[in-house]
Amino acid sequence: MNKQPMSKERLEGFYDKRVEVAVLEQRISEMPDMEDYADVVNGSTGAGYTMRRIIIRGRGESVIKKRHEVRLAKKEKELSEEFEAIVEFIESFADGGTRQILEVRYIDGKTIEETAELVHRSKSNVKQRLKEFFEKTGLE
Repeated sequence: MNKQPMSKERLEGFYDKRVEVAVLEQRISEMPDMEDYADVVNGSTGAGYTMRRIIIRGRGESVIKKRHEVRLAKKEKELSEEFEAIVEFIESFADGGTRQILEVRYIDGKTIEETAELVHRSKSNVKQRLKEFFEKTGLE
C-alpha cells in the first residue's frame, strides 16, 4: 500500500497512471504471439541444390511481450492501491458536492469544463470549490 501522504500532485497524477496502464494493455494486445511462428525459406546453394531453412522468429518479441505483461501486472497493482487510497481520502469528506467534483476531476480525469457539466454546476463554482478544498486541506 502506498503510504505517502495525499497531495494535489498525487490526485492529479492518478489519471495519468490509468492512461499508462491502458496504453500498456493496448501495446500488449497488439503484439503477436510469436512462440510458434516460423518462416520456411527456400533458396539455391549455387551448386544446383535447394537449401531449405526454417527461420524461427519471435523469441525477441515474445520476451518483450512477457516483460510488458510483468510490468503491466505491477502497474495494475500500484493503480489499484492508489485508487483505494484516493477513494478513501475523498470519501472522508462530508460535503457530497465537493466529493463528487473530486471524483469526476481526479478519478475520471475530466477537465474543469467537463466536470462542471457532469456535476451540473458552473465552471466558476467548480473552480471555487476546488480552491476552497485545497486551502482547507492544505494540499496546495
